[in-house]
Amino acid sequence: MMIREYREVDCAELAELFYNTVHTVNAKDYTEEQLAVWATGTVDLEKWNQTFQEHYSIVAVENEMVIGFGDIDKDGYLDRLFVHRDYQKKGIAAAICDVLEQAAPGNIITHASITARPFFEKRGYTVIKEQQVERQGITLTNYVMEKTLNDYEVIRLLDKPEIKEQAAQWFHERWGIPVESYLESMEDCLTGSKAVPQWYVAMEDSDIIGGLGVIENDFHDRKDLAPNVCAVYTDEDKRCSGIAGALLKYACADMKAYGIDTLYLVTDHSSFYERYGWKFLCMVQGDGEPDMTRMYIHRG
Repeated sequence: MMIREYREVDCAELAELFYNTVHTVNAKDYTEEQLAVWATGTVDLEKWNQTFQEHYSIVAVENEMVIGFGDIDKDGYLDRLFVHRDYQKKGIAAAICDVLEQAAPGNIITHASITARPFFEKRGYTVIKEQQVERQGITLTNYVMEKTLNDYEVIRLLDKPEIKEQAAQWFHERWGIPVESYLESMEDCLTGSKAVPQWYVAMEDSDIIGGLGVIENDFHDRKDLAPNVCAVYTDEDKRCSGIAGALLKYACADMKAYGIDTLYLVTDHSSFYERYGWKFLCMVQGDGEPDMTRMYIHRG
């Protein structure tokens, strides 16, 4: 299975998947009459495509067939999440949701069907209220559900210098680069004499759970592409909570306040940073690396 971003040519296939899934998977919780007004078989493809384009929308594909899709808007409303009737209970909905939740700017709201409610509850969503939705005179039950993501605070090292050793050790343990290298860069940061380097962490209580830095060059041959975001990392048990996105957003805004509105980043990822406004720029040669790697750019 591969997850990729939505394309306009997917729209009709998604509409068909939606209809078939509702009329089979959701049939155990809704009457035929309710299913008929929920998924009528007639979708305004132009309108659907427009909302997919406006939202962050992704599809799951296997053997060139779409087997699931989902989308979330810029305010954190998770709109649609459907998996092909023949691919239920294979972790596909969870994989799609993992990606969508990473793109959320904060807490997430969704309207879950009776069928979907247990799935969302397992992911930490809570029911805000039960509601009755009327369509063509027929009433359907669903639930407004919310997932709270921000149990952490993004902190600039410059504002909390007492965590320098803790932060250096945390980055060292995640990336394997000598702790002395991080300490040297962080001490340079704490002089406050220049915009770069800077270091940022996400903290939950007294624990660091994510972090990144901004340095002049992240060990590659394009010295003209600077400064670089580096060492982006979220602890595994805290992923899918929007932490990386919050760190990136904070760092970009902080750099802009220093008058730096263009940042660069090297990564092996090919679909993660796009959702936060980064764009692929070119391939670069990493120091001592046999293969080229991807360079991204973010303009403020």
